[in-house]
Amino acid sequence: MQAHGDSLRSRAAFDLQCPQTELNVSELDMSTAGVEGCGQRGTYIFNHTANVWVLNSPGADKNLVDPGQPSSPAGVPPGSPPGTLPGAPPGSPPGTLPGAPVGAPPGAPHH
Repeated sequence: MQAHGDSLRSRAAFDLQCPQTELNVSELDMSTAGVEGCGQRGTYIFNHTANVWVLNSPGADKNLVDPGQPSSPAGVPPGSPPGTLPGAPPGSPPGTLPGAPVGAPPGAPHH
């Protein structure tokens, strides 16, 4: 891992927004390393084909997904209120059946 340690520190400093001097690297196995610094941690896997370290941990999407917000089920637009059924019209209240006309009360059959 030492041969690729500089590229790991450089990538981790960018991903974690933390100076390289504050990073602690732990070798987990031949191709995996843990990096901690600035109150964050990440797991990196070395991609031998591309010759690069790749962040492979929940922190990888920290700027894309708010862990305090549950993800929407398949077929439900992101940001829909809890209880929105898959296939319901966008912006419809929770419990609106798929295919119901927009503005129909929850549970109303579609025509």
